[in-house]
Amino acid sequence: MKDRQGAIRDYSKFIEIYELKYIKVAAGAIRDENKFIKLKPNYAEAYSGRGLLKFELGDKQGACQDWSKAGELGLMKAYDKIKQNCN
Repeated sequence: MKDRQGAIRDYSKFIEIYELKYIKVAAGAIRDENKFIKLKPNYAEAYSGRGLLKFELGDKQGACQDWSKAGELGLMKAYDKIKQNCN
């Protein structure tokens, strides 16, 4: 309990590991969405989901493109994502 600096280092390491794990999981999910889109290229929800994953990983341009495609395919809520997150 007296080792505050040690606790802070441990917590920081935990956060770093968690973030790396999240990135790996999200990247895998993007690969899955890519495969799904190849099978069903007109499924708007797949573009919307991939857009969300890209946005979470910092690929704002890719996310906005995916949301735009989802909107073109008829998913109107994708335009809300564009309004909220894209310039």
